[in-house]
Amino acid sequence: MDTTEQKMNEYFNWLKQSYKYGELDSSVEITTPFRNHINDYIRIYVDFLPDDSIILSDDGLTLNELEMSNINTNTKARNRIIQSILNQFNLTLKKGEIIAHVKNEGFAQSKHNLIQGILKIYDLTITSRNNVSSLFYEDVFNFLYEEEIGGTAEVSVAGESGIKYSIDYILPGTKSKPEKLINFANNLDFNKVTNDVYMYRDVKTNRPSRNNLLPRMLVIANDIDHPVNDKARQAAEHENLSILYWSDKEKIISSLTT
Repeated sequence: MDTTEQKMNEYFNWLKQSYKYGELDSSVEITTPFRNHINDYIRIYVDFLPDDSIILSDDGLTLNELEMSNINTNTKARNRIIQSILNQFNLTLKKGEIIAHVKNEGFAQSKHNLIQGILKIYDLTITSRNNVSSLFYEDVFNFLYEEEIGGTAEVSVAGESGIKYSIDYILPGTKSKPEKLINFANNLDFNKVTNDVYMYRDVKTNRPSRNNLLPRMLVIANDIDHPVNDKARQAAEHENLSILYWSDKEKIISSLTT
């Protein structure tokens, strides 16, 4: 029977044989046996400097491929996550490149750190539920800002019952338009709809209004990752709660500006 040590040696031999190297003009390209979220082999680049130090880099591929997968890495929430990963593995970010700059003898550990950091940053594509929800909210807030849809974020409002509710975004009413109460939903299901409906019923007649128009209630839903089911949709329609689908940005802009 093979021992654990024999199996580990088999693994190390396989790992060593799986690396591929290519000489470029001023650096060495290393193709690793590790794969990213689109099943491509992860590549890193090594530059040997005259002062006996080494720069290891991903050449900007990691963040570029996340952007190509429609993951905005420039939001505050994602920036915090990325910076935390960089700090954990002693890496830096320079002009979009993930970098480790070390002395010659630190190559092995730094190469290991770089690959670990890259793999962990790619995990932004499969973030935990709480982080995904936070990132979606961040994306919506950024979208509203970029489209100059002016309003107030995270507002506490009181209902007739005296209960206070938190509204993600409120657009003020005008002479001819009602106030718009907007919540965001990363995963809009029947329970989320009924919660928002209850809140809307309690709040709508208690909102101050100079135009005598009742406010509208809208939900921006992440239908890209979580399609909205018929039960939730029917409940929303019955209570005049408008669902705006994240996949249709033009409809969101139109609904919030007209």
